[in-house]
Amino acid sequence: MAIEQALSKQAEKVRELKPFIDSTVATKTTFLMPFVNNVLGYDVSDPREVRPEYPVGNGESVDFAIVDGSDFRILMLCESIQHSLSSMRRDQLVRAIHALGADYGILGNGEFFEVFAKGEPVFNFNVAQPPSHVITGLKKLSKANYENDYFASASQSSAQNDELVSAIRDLLASDLQSADPELVDFLAAKLAARKGAAQPAAQPAQPQVPAMANTAMVPVDAPVTIDYEPTPPTNAHIDDSGMPWVAPRRKVQPDEVFFSTTDARGVIQEANNVFVDLSHYSRAELIGAPHNIIRHPDIPGALFHTMWSALEQGIPFAGYMRNATADGGFYDVYATVTKLENGGYLSVRITPSVDENWALAQGIYTTLSDYEKQLKDSGYNRRTAASQGAEHLTELLNQLGIEDYEHLQWSQLPDEVAAREARSSGLPQRPNATGLLDDILRATHATYNELNAWMQEQDTIVDLISSLAMTDQRLHEEIQAAVSVSGRMNTLDVTGPEREVLLIPLRVWMNMHSLANDYLEELRELLPKLANAGSKTRFHVALARLHTTMVAMFAAELIDTPMSTHSAPAIRDLCSALRQTLRELDDQAFEYNRVKNRVSNRIRSVKSIMEVPYSLIVDWARETRSRAFTSATEELVHTVSNSADGAATAISELASLVQRLDSGVVHDISRVRDLVLHIDLAAKQYQDTH
Repeated sequence: MAIEQALSKQAEKVRELKPFIDSTVATKTTFLMPFVNNVLGYDVSDPREVRPEYPVGNGESVDFAIVDGSDFRILMLCESIQHSLSSMRRDQLVRAIHALGADYGILGNGEFFEVFAKGEPVFNFNVAQPPSHVITGLKKLSKANYENDYFASASQSSAQNDELVSAIRDLLASDLQSADPELVDFLAAKLAARKGAAQPAAQPAQPQVPAMANTAMVPVDAPVTIDYEPTPPTNAHIDDSGMPWVAPRRKVQPDEVFFSTTDARGVIQEANNVFVDLSHYSRAELIGAPHNIIRHPDIPGALFHTMWSALEQGIPFAGYMRNATADGGFYDVYATVTKLENGGYLSVRITPSVDENWALAQGIYTTLSDYEKQLKDSGYNRRTAASQGAEHLTELLNQLGIEDYEHLQWSQLPDEVAAREARSSGLPQRPNATGLLDDILRATHATYNELNAWMQEQDTIVDLISSLAMTDQRLHEEIQAAVSVSGRMNTLDVTGPEREVLLIPLRVWMNMHSLANDYLEELRELLPKLANAGSKTRFHVALARLHTTMVAMFAAELIDTPMSTHSAPAIRDLCSALRQTLRELDDQAFEYNRVKNRVSNRIRSVKSIMEVPYSLIVDWARETRSRAFTSATEELVHTVSNSADGAATAISELASLVQRLDSGVVHDISRVRDLVLHIDLAAKQYQDTH
């Protein structure tokens, strides 16, 4: 759609709906999302292009971050359409642009927009009356014609200097593999400022990447030792569980749910007592230490590369981990990692409970460790080996029929959460507790119960979507069988009026198939999207459930140990993560319902289109049975009759499945949102008083 046309449609939409929109959230959904989709051409539903509610730091976020890989193209902030664009929001946008290093920023309320480049305003416009220079500018911001320096005000020499600093920074980051990023930036700027600094030295030629390792998926007993990690601990034993790796002496129990938080650089800030006890470090040793103090050599660099790539895109991470302990031991967990609103990270861990998934992960990890060792033996540094290993991980998953790691965690996290809950004693109860912590604990119980029905319904939804896909495949096969008839109609050995009686209903049947086929092709494209939306919703429900559990567990810990004021701030971090997870769940549920409604409409259209010709072909088949035809003609009649019956059955089953999907509970997240807000306010009061 041309930008002029898209703006015209937006202006028309504003005229029609503005009187009914009275909030920033509704403005964003009604006007900002279509602006991103239709005017700028980016797909709001694709997190690789657009990341909603992206955190900037210091508790601030932008409504949309439009990205290209790790580069931030455009940051967007929304104002309610009933309000003018405020200076406060302008300042917030400029801070975000500088914090994330974004090229551009857009502040808008659906009707009026202001565009910023490098933190400076460049133009503003009303969607109803955009001048020509605005159209040109928007084209340069669009996905199809993007130019990151179109509005640049810096001089050419400054731009060259920035490029030089960037190039030197890359070299230093590669050379000083574990250097502090701030140190790298400082050295890069110093080197670029030196007299005579022209171009950075060329990087040495990289050695050839070894071919994909043909390593068995089930590893040998001896764990791989990676040269930059400590040697594997020895206080382990092999049990009779059939797992590929040696088992830890100390297994995490189902009720041992624990967490740690870090700052943006991965330095541990807070943790609960379970984590401290399992680590065999003192709390003083853990707080302020880099989180990789617990990294175990059995976990390949590829997994951490995959984790950080996801987190940088605003995508939560979940996966199996083995953590090292201070006494040379280790323990196994299933870990989730989410980015916090303050720019730091929260990791919540539980015991692995689904043995087949954990065994599969162990085999893959050993394969990846072997592959990374080959790379490093060939001259690659650790960082590059991890990056190449992440690509190899995707290849291994593809061999298993899994699209990528995100699809893998969509299925594994809900299974692990459900399995742990089945083995646990439930949320902690403290009937004699009083005060704010008691308030928090009671509210988490209520939140947990609200999420319970939603959690249970997800398995049913996934099964229904799978049945939809299989039934659609059957319908496709029946239609292909009917289409094959069309090539044989003109070769029938029937003449005179009989030929017309035979062919006219067939032609009607074939024509209606052709008309329905457009809807069916769209349906075939929509069903995988529905499956993804359903699986992603299931993942976020499980994550919300896990975060709710963690808040309850930690509140109970603080009740039991009232002198543990050292971790009081962590209760706010946990609530922040829960609130953010709930927001993502709300967005994902909206997307699922949007795709589900499109699927329902397409199936109803197909059913409506095929009803009349199906009745006609049934009458035709009944009539032709009383006539005497040659064997070739009778075979055609039999094929068409069976195809029609099969298609009608498949369409009826699709309609029945969609009806079951549509009849599912439409969950009102406002109740959960109110409870989480209540928890957050109580947590803030608790933190302020401790």
